[in-house]
Amino acid sequence: MRSKTSVKNTPSSSYKTSMNILFALSLTHMLNDMLQSVVSASYPVIKDNLHLSFGQIGIIAFVYQICASVFQPAFGVLFDKKPKTWYLSMGSSSTLVGLLILAFAHSVYVVAVAVAFIGLGSSIIHPEASRLTHYASGGKHGLAQSIFQVGGNFGGSMGPLLAALIIAPYGQKYMVVFAGIAMISILSKRPITKWYTERIRILKTKDAPKETIHRVRLTKRQIYYSLVLLLVLIFSKYVYTASLSNYYTFFLIEKFNVTTQQSQIFLFVFLLPRPPAH
Repeated sequence: MRSKTSVKNTPSSSYKTSMNILFALSLTHMLNDMLQSVVSASYPVIKDNLHLSFGQIGIIAFVYQICASVFQPAFGVLFDKKPKTWYLSMGSSSTLVGLLILAFAHSVYVVAVAVAFIGLGSSIIHPEASRLTHYASGGKHGLAQSIFQVGGNFGGSMGPLLAALIIAPYGQKYMVVFAGIAMISILSKRPITKWYTERIRILKTKDAPKETIHRVRLTKRQIYYSLVLLLVLIFSKYVYTASLSNYYTFFLIEKFNVTTQQSQIFLFVFLLPRPPAH
């Protein structure tokens, strides 16, 4: 069955591109992914401090990945149905609580609870920030997503470097420093909250501006096939990335006898965004 093209009104592209909001959302993405990557980069320190086995570290990593990834679609559905201006701050607050617990965790169970809070913070922030990026794009979706992703990629690479500079030499309790960064992240969302509050108010009015755009109407089979393909691609990418990020530091320490701090610096180099090859 052939795809049909229809003309449909949508408010999402009826506004000018809000570059200041896009950069604010990119900053939000950067801070979130930076704090998330600090956790995995700190596994060697946590393992030594609490005398954990590799199996226990694996359980901790599993709990974190489930909370940080699997719950994202559920939150996305909720946020689409019931939009609220405080979701981003709620996500950062969950990360803040998790980092505070992790700083003073004394057993594998407490660490698991801590990383669950941190992972849930990421599951809340990613779908909501991505959704707001779509709204702020003004129709320039490729540009908006690029700006949003650059922040996340850069933040994800910075986490191991900060862990090498702060956690490795001074210890697990210095996770409170990153809890302070989470607090700054909450405060930095005020411009986004103000903008989104105004947007929701406008969208509820009868005279909300609309713009006619072209959308491709696909069959159910085409939609399901596309979604399954995207899920497989994304799942394979993140399984690969998460596996390397969690294992890389331990591999370097065991194989090449580097220090924990050196292994975190190598992880930073591995995760550092690079320009595309020509």
